[in-house]
Amino acid sequence: MRTLSEVALTYPVVVTKCNDDMEALLSDANRSIGTLAITTLLKTGEEGSVDRLMKQVLQSTSFCSSAVRWRRFSLALLD
Repeated sequence: MRTLSEVALTYPVVVTKCNDDMEALLSDANRSIGTLAITTLLKTGEEGSVDRLMKQVLQSTSFCSSAVRWRRFSLALLD
């Protein structure tokens, strides 16, 4: 997942072919995998899919308070 995320920075169109598989990883028990999946999807996704992905992120992190969720997500995007 980490390699795909790095490749997406340079070749987002190539990584787009993996988007369906990465979406399945959003709810992975390993939070690192889920975070890498969402950040990679945001790098490769089209404008229309970003809203849908953001809703999924907020739902999958419902156990955290809003402030904690936003901070974790913001830090993940900066990586």
